[in-house]
Amino acid sequence: MNEGNYEAAAQVAREQLDAAISTEEAIRARRTLRSVRMFEGNYEEALREARAAQTSLDAEPALRTAHPGLSASLLVDRAQIYESMGKLRHAAALYDEAVAAGGLSQRDARIAALNTAVLHVRLGEHAEGVARVDQYLASDAARGLARNREISLRCQQVMWLAAGGDLAGAKMRADDVLARYEGVDHPSLASVAVMRVRYTPIGHGCAERRERIAAALGLVSRLEHLDMEEFDVSHGHLDSLREQIVVLIRDTQAACPE
Repeated sequence: MNEGNYEAAAQVAREQLDAAISTEEAIRARRTLRSVRMFEGNYEEALREARAAQTSLDAEPALRTAHPGLSASLLVDRAQIYESMGKLRHAAALYDEAVAAGGLSQRDARIAALNTAVLHVRLGEHAEGVARVDQYLASDAARGLARNREISLRCQQVMWLAAGGDLAGAKMRADDVLARYEGVDHPSLASVAVMRVRYTPIGHGCAERRERIAAALGLVSRLEHLDMEEFDVSHGHLDSLREQIVVLIRDTQAACPE
C-alpha cells in the first residue's frame, strides 16, 4: 500500500468517524484509523487513536456488556503499537492484561499469549518465554491447535532454552519432545534432534552421540518426501541440517575412534 492509498483509507475512516451515530461505530472507525497509522509507521498517531477508542468505550459501560471481548481487543491494539515502537515490556504487560480480561476469540487469545512469550525472549528472559508457551498449551485457547503447530512450539521452547544458556534444560526438553512425537515427520523435530547431538558430550558419551546422530539422520531422511511448504520451511533447511550432521559425524569420528 503506497502513501496515497494510506491517506485514502484514512479519509474513509475519518468520514465514518464523523458520520458515526453510535459509540460502537466511532470505535470501529478509530480502530481503522489506528491500523492505517500503524501501516504508515506513524505509531504516535496510532496510539492516539487507540487511546481515543478506549476512552469512548470507558464512557459507555453498556457497550462492554454487549461486546465483552471489545475491551481486550483494544488492549491488544495498544500492545501491538508498543511492540512496534520497541517498548517490549509495556507491550507484554498489555497482552497479559488482554488475556486476563477475557472475551478474546480463540485466535486472538493465542496471538496475545504467544506474542507475550516471544517478547520475553526478545527481552532476554528465555525461561519466562518457555513458561508462557507452557501456560498457553495448557489453556483452553490451545484447544484444537493443529499438531504441526504444537510441535513447532514445543521445539521452539528447546531452541529458546539453548539460546538462553540453559543447555541442561534444553537437552531435557529435547529428549521429551522427541519421545513425545516419536515416529512423526516434522522439520522442527529434525532440528531438535541435530541440536541434541551437538550438546551430547563426546568423551564418555561417544556411544550415545553415535546413536543420536543415527536418529537425526533418520529424521532428516524421512523428510525428503514431504512438501516443506506445509511447514513454512524450504528444502534448503534440510540441506543445512545435513551439513550440520556431516560436521557432527566428523567431530565424533575424530574424538571417538572405533
